[in-house]
Amino acid sequence: MKVTLDTDLCEAHGLCEASAPELFRLGDEDIVTILDDNPAPELQDAVRRAAGSCPRIAIQIAED
Repeated sequence: MKVTLDTDLCEAHGLCEASAPELFRLGDEDIVTILDDNPAPELQDAVRRAAGSCPRIAIQIAED
């Protein structure tokens, strides 16, 4: 799995961080950072939840 974030779409709602705090971080300047763009298998469901929770559909997932 490869995770990417479209920073042009992202409005920093923080729902991704709430869904998967081990993978997404909302910084002080309202910028979301992906902490691991190739998450371990045990975190992949959390990534899918985070992507599904994004109101701007800014998180893309490419399955292996």
